[in-house]
Amino acid sequence: MVYEIMKKPALVLLLAAVLMSQGCSRMKEIRVISCRPESVSVQGLRGIHAEASVEVDNPARTIYMSDIEGTVYAGEDVIGHFTAGDVTLEGRTASACPVSLDFTLDRSVSIIGLLSIVRSLDADDIVLDLSLKARTKGGVSKKVRLKRLPVSHLVGNAGFAGNLEDIRDILL
Repeated sequence: MVYEIMKKPALVLLLAAVLMSQGCSRMKEIRVISCRPESVSVQGLRGIHAEASVEVDNPARTIYMSDIEGTVYAGEDVIGHFTAGDVTLEGRTASACPVSLDFTLDRSVSIIGLLSIVRSLDADDIVLDLSLKARTKGGVSKKVRLKRLPVSHLVGNAGFAGNLEDIRDILL
């Protein structure tokens, strides 16, 4: 009798685990297709606010991201810190996501020092530490922390290298 009662919850748990794994199995296939700045405004001498349109191919479920913040490095040097507004990646589609980003230069970086860094900067040298809270629709949220993530891996062939060249041309 006890075995029959225990067998059903075990079956339900097994079925739930299979369904959950199927819902999350395509998370690693999410990719950025393009990244286009919509507007950039200077915030004093040490910061910028940017609005971007990021096209994302998300074959998984809808993902809600919040509490996005991080640190940007050029090689081993800290360049600055950023925060971003909440982002929703629509599930099972390729769609554009508006992203609002605030970036502030680190206190150790001078404006003149930044120009010398940008002059010799290669897109592969830019890495970041990123933390965010992610959750799926109806799911549990999870804090995600990524260390020393190459920006080129994050945006792939989404035009980041071309945007870096444009930024370099503007600053120099």
